[in-house]
Amino acid sequence: MSSQAFFWMNIGCALILVLLFLIGRKGITAPSRLNLRKGAKYSKSEASPKSVPVTKKNSPDVHFHTKSDGSPREKNLNVMFIYNGHNFEAYEVLGAPAGASYEMALKYFNQSLARSGSDREFLETALEVIKQNQQK
Repeated sequence: MSSQAFFWMNIGCALILVLLFLIGRKGITAPSRLNLRKGAKYSKSEASPKSVPVTKKNSPDVHFHTKSDGSPREKNLNVMFIYNGHNFEAYEVLGAPAGASYEMALKYFNQSLARSGSDREFLETALEVIKQNQQK
């Protein structure tokens, strides 16, 4: 077989493969729509969770401090620190809920050490920042 015949045979095979690919492809499908109501606990006729009045039973656990004039203000539960030039949130590093006590953060610290072989110094820094923040 000559090289020219071999070339045209390969071009023909490539065209057949491209045509098979294009014919076998389904048309462009529209993206699926999110069903945000699927599995919702509230129907349209019921109150949404945002409109439930806050009572002593269902009030969120928010820590309040007072301003200099005696009025309450919310406490910022985030504890940020810089390690190796990057910003981190201490509770998030340990896997603890924001605003957790030092004892709870210590428990999560020990769990993080046992769970992974992550950098001990990094976790100790996060724990130390939480300790310093709670002493204020």
